[in-house]
Amino acid sequence: MKIITKNYANITLLKVEQKQVLKLLADLGRHAYVVSDGTSEMMERDAVIYDEELDQLDAKVVSALAQRLSKALHCVAFAVINYNDETLLTWLYKAGELIDAYNSQPGYLDPKLEENTPPTGANPEKMAKVFKDAPLQEMGPITRRPSYPDENYCTATDRHADIVSVLRLPRFAVGTGFYTVKIGDIPADLVAGDFVPVNIK
Repeated sequence: MKIITKNYANITLLKVEQKQVLKLLADLGRHAYVVSDGTSEMMERDAVIYDEELDQLDAKVVSALAQRLSKALHCVAFAVINYNDETLLTWLYKAGELIDAYNSQPGYLDPKLEENTPPTGANPEKMAKVFKDAPLQEMGPITRRPSYPDENYCTATDRHADIVSVLRLPRFAVGTGFYTVKIGDIPADLVAGDFVPVNIK
């Protein structure tokens, strides 16, 4: 698939009915696109939400929406922000409860911290509450590898792709946000018709 390396944010919901997701987003007045990894609207499957407001890359907005959707649909939500392809933030919620929050490079956004402050979050023991069958022992090398010169991931998108692979989440969450979908810059294994619009003319 094509990996798009840009600023982006999105939320993946696990084992939900697309019909319920679309209704909830519409009721909340969200402007978004939704892609699910299946064909039946009534089947519980994973769905990725590309919401317009999330493209502002505001951590409070992204985490709050993920929590709200997780609680309302009583499901697992995995939210992500990629800042400038250098820093990756993620939040994991289950039925509205925060299970884990990850920051690949805390010093990137907080001037009070040293640039090479180690990553935080991505606790395998906590994540095992949700991803019971995933090879979480592989997360350490992915999430703890530094984001500064000589030891870094090439991009935060690469790190996101590796995390998604371990957790067995939809690959089409990697590298894509609302704006890239809107302009048609989408993963190569998807077509425009896969993206169901909510409150978008």
